Amino acid sequence: MTQIINEERYVIIYTVDLHGSEKMYKALFKISLRENVNSIVIGGDILPKSYADDLIGVQKKFIRNKLIPMFKKFKKENPSVTVYLMMGNDDFKINMPFLEEGEQEGYFKLLDMKVHKLNNKFNICGYGHVPPLPFLMKDWQKHDTKKTMDLSDKCDKKFRELIMCKDEQRKKLEKEYLLLLSELGYNHHIHHYNVKGILSVEKNDETTIEDDIKSLAKETSPEKTVFVIHAPPWNTELDIVYPDGAHIGSKAVREFIEREQPMLTLHGHAHESYEISGQFMEVIGKTVSVNPGSEYDRDKLNAVIFDVYNLKCMKHIKFED
Repeated sequence: MTQIINEERYVIIYTVDLHGSEKMYKALFKISLRENVNSIVIGGDILPKSYADDLIGVQKKFIRNKLIPMFKKFKKENPSVTVYLMMGNDDFKINMPFLEEGEQEGYFKLLDMKVHKLNNKFNICGYGHVPPLPFLMKDWQKHDTKKTMDLSDKCDKKFRELIMCKDEQRKKLEKEYLLLLSELGYNHHIHHYNVKGILSVEKNDETTIEDDIKSLAKETSPEKTVFVIHAPPWNTELDIVYPDGAHIGSKAVREFIEREQPMLTLHGHAHESYEISGQFMEVIGKTVSVNPGSEYDRDKLNAVIFDVYNLKCMKHIKFED
């Protein structure tokens, strides 16, 4: 691929929540070449999602046998295109060393809690953790803010009771769990859960999402930085989910955007937000925030293409190869 170098043009294609769909990865590469992008950015949940008994092994195998070879081939054929990616809340942290091997080989750059230079003017950084929610895997879950730590602990403990309880206790515990969620400010529903699932592999430290993003922001100039944050800002068009239109985003992320006003934030996590709201973008003050949505279960790629020098011309695409 021959690419025209122009400092006043830097085009990014952004997608998220591919969940190991090979068709979507191939579609992503195809569109990237067609649009002559400078960078590909993938905002988390990059590995297969299933209820397999050995999901850790499934994800490890995907990284080694599918993901690394795909990006190796793409980088060899398109050396001028830089790929940035990170894990999300459905990707097991224990497999991170295998992604780090790919980064060391130069196939892509990992984003979580790192700042990279896009070009001489702009930076990009990432953050993969999400607030506590009713999902079995807890590797990428953290308290949202210090104010909610105690309540989040109670909520998480109640969820663990719920997934292990006897049938006759279920309705009572579900009611108690939903009440705790509502106290946290989430009008949420109970997701399908599987008692054979793994609750946690990696224990997170005691910092909050609020702490981490503040720390990350100190390493760069927010007004000249693209922040890739898996959790969308709370109470926006970008964090709505089925079946009841609940908002599942991060209050810490919302507060960070309102306070620091970064140039652009890229999100995911709430797959159906675009389908429900019809909006892939929301402007908060001077900040443009984006969630393209995900249809990984249909192998249909949702992505956003934009030039960092002209965010007004951002476009949303759906692609089915």
